[in-house]
Amino acid sequence: VSSLIGVRLFYVVTHLSDYHSLVQIVAIWDGGLTLYGGIVLSTLTVWWLSRRRGIPFLRVADVLSPGVVLGIGITRIGCFLAGCCYGHPTACSLGVNFPASSPATLQFGQTAVHPSQLYGSAGGFLVFATLLLWERRPAPEGSTFGRFLLLYGLVRFAIDFTRYYESDQMIGALTNNQWISVALIATGTFVLWSIRGREAV
Repeated sequence: VSSLIGVRLFYVVTHLSDYHSLVQIVAIWDGGLTLYGGIVLSTLTVWWLSRRRGIPFLRVADVLSPGVVLGIGITRIGCFLAGCCYGHPTACSLGVNFPASSPATLQFGQTAVHPSQLYGSAGGFLVFATLLLWERRPAPEGSTFGRFLLLYGLVRFAIDFTRYYESDQMIGALTNNQWISVALIATGTFVLWSIRGREAV
């Protein structure tokens, strides 16, 4: 529930000029969701619930992280099929021509664009597999969570160079999501640094 609220809330906040009533804001069936909003709000919710129930947050985060990034890999396929979250025009062999009525074609015409959605899907699956492989070796509690934040932040930061954004979704030379990726990378690095030397589990 918190993830669903987060993905919608973050999108609305970053597209305020598109919304003029409460009905529009809650109409998620019309589209308009942002992944990072869900990750941030659901993480805060899990942290709060863990504290209330007396369960170590890092233990819960370790359990949930692989499933989250696997879900990212799956849902990005849905983005590709829906035609949203498309990339910049490209002449490379990976370029994709979307149908005439799709958002990418309406924006760029019959021009091949980067399938940024599939890059994101492949990145999610790659991080998922890497986390599972690392989990075979004993490591301090919080390792999987820290690695998830670090690896997915790096993957998303790189992929966003191929993805198209409107100018109001940029802060300087980077996208809003790239700045959040930087925060994830920093947080993941801090988590891994803070647990170093702890007993492996």
